[in-house]
Amino acid sequence: MRRRLLMAACLMAPCLPALAAGSGAKPRETYVKLQSVNLEFWDQDGLFHMVILELTAVYPLEVKDAKLDKKVAEKVTHAMASMAWEEFNRGNPAATAKAITLDIIRKEPGGDKCIDVLINRLVIR
Repeated sequence: MRRRLLMAACLMAPCLPALAAGSGAKPRETYVKLQSVNLEFWDQDGLFHMVILELTAVYPLEVKDAKLDKKVAEKVTHAMASMAWEEFNRGNPAATAKAITLDIIRKEPGGDKCIDVLINRLVIR
């Protein structure tokens, strides 16, 4: 039984990217990666916290010239660094970072077409 499952998994492996993309293997979205965002916080107890974010903006496929200015990452850094650690860490920090980034991107020229922001990596130390 185990051998049959392994054999079926090996035969299905080449098809997985096509299945994940939908009925066809055509891309449906354009991805634009932002520069890394590094944040440093001190909490009320005097403990140091460091946050590293790698983010990607998602645009529809129809947007051919999806670009982001390098200053977007700086704006995101400044917006999040102005928060207190307790405010940033309250609830879900990933949702906070995603909402702030999406808001900043949508204020940029051409950013109103941005669908979503993906978090590639979030490290909290």
